[in-house]
Amino acid sequence: MNEKKAVGLVVTALDEIAWLLNLRGSDISYNPVFFGYVIVTNDSVMFVMLFAVSYFNKILTEWFSFCALLLLEEYAAVVLV
Repeated sequence: MNEKKAVGLVVTALDEIAWLLNLRGSDISYNPVFFGYVIVTNDSVMFVMLFAVSYFNKILTEWFSFCALLLLEEYAAVVLV
């Protein structure tokens, strides 16, 4: 990203998010993906999901305990300008 002088990368393709975070969901029948998007910057990775973070917070916090730069947010909490 530094080479291209990019501030960040927004990943919206559901299969790419599942691959990037190594997660599988059941939001969509017969597909191992979930509704959400990821914003990658030089300093952090923000995973924004449709469902309440509080429901998944414990599971995802344990899953990503190795990654101090991961931020979990809900759709309603994030506004992209």
